[in-house]
Amino acid sequence: MSLTLHQILQGVADYERVTVEQLASRDYGRLACRARSRALWLARQLTRCSSTRIGQVFGGRDHGTVLRVVARFQERLATDPSEREQLQSLMRHLDARQGGRA
Repeated sequence: MSLTLHQILQGVADYERVTVEQLASRDYGRLACRARSRALWLARQLTRCSSTRIGQVFGGRDHGTVLRVVARFQERLATDPSEREQLQSLMRHLDARQGGRA
């Protein structure tokens, strides 16, 4: 699956029922933070964009912030089966938005 940063933002926002603006904002509500973590992790995994570029698109965050959020989310994936299930569901949603192209 190959996506752009904007496709990831829009797809995650749609799936998580938040706005793209919330994903790129400093909103620290639980729903927005969880969605943003998933989106940042996906951006690192599914694009060739640098952490600096990803941070710019996600509200002007610096590359260190992107790396910390991605590492924290990776730890959660390793320990929380429900998080893995949610991520798999989100990835299926993104794939369907693309028309099922792999």
